[in-house]
Amino acid sequence: SADVFSDILIDVLKPDGDIPALLKDIAASVKLKAANENDPLNSDLEKILTLYIEQANGDFQRFKLLIEAWYNETMERVGGWYKRQANRILIGIGLCLAIAFNVSTIDVAKKLSYDKDARTALVSNATEYVKNHIDKVKPAVISNTATSIADTTFDALRSKLDSMKEFYKNNIAEANTTLGLGWGNFGTTDTTVVLPWYEKLWYIIRQTLSNPHYWIGFLITAFAISLGAPFWFD
Repeated sequence: SADVFSDILIDVLKPDGDIPALLKDIAASVKLKAANENDPLNSDLEKILTLYIEQANGDFQRFKLLIEAWYNETMERVGGWYKRQANRILIGIGLCLAIAFNVSTIDVAKKLSYDKDARTALVSNATEYVKNHIDKVKPAVISNTATSIADTTFDALRSKLDSMKEFYKNNIAEANTTLGLGWGNFGTTDTTVVLPWYEKLWYIIRQTLSNPHYWIGFLITAFAISLGAPFWFD
C-alpha cells in the first residue's frame, strides 16, 4: 500500500534509523546518496525526491503524502499497462484456440438458429449432463485439486490424462460433432490417411482466409475468450 511504501522509503532515506525523520535530514541524505560513487542514487529518483522535498517546504507530512500520491499514480499506470498486455496475449491465445478447434461464433450461432435437430440435441446433452453431475460437481473439483497437489507420479498423471480423454469422449465430443466444430479430415475423403501437420495447417489457413465469416467468427470467439473465466462465471 502507498503508506507502507512511503514509510519504507523514508526509513531508507533517513541518515540514522534511531532518530525521528526530519525533512532537512532526508534532503541531505538524498544529496549524499546521489553523490555516492560506489552506489549512486538513480538520477530520475533523485530529481523526483528533490522536487517533492521542495514542494513540501519543510512539511514532513506533506512530503509523505506527495510520495504516496506519486506511488499510487505510478501503480495505476503500471496496472493499466499490465492489463493491456494481458488482454493482447489473451486475444492471441483465444484466436489460436478458435482457429485450431474451428470455433467460429458466427457458425455456431447460425447452426443453433437454423438447425432445430442440432439445437434440440445440444440442449438434451446439456440437460442430461447437469442431471447426472449436479450433485458431484463441487466434491469432484475439491478432490481432484487435493489429489493433483499430493500425487504427481507418472502413473497418477497418466491416470488423470486417461480420465480427461474419457470425459472428452463422453461429454464433449458429441457436442462438438453436433455443432460442427473441428476441421474433420482436413479436406480429405479417405479417413485412413493421416496428413502431416504442415498440410493440416495449410488447409486451416486456406479455409480461414477464403471465408470471411470464418475469421470474423474466430475474432468474436477470441474476444469472448479474452474476457476471461471470471467474467463468464460471474
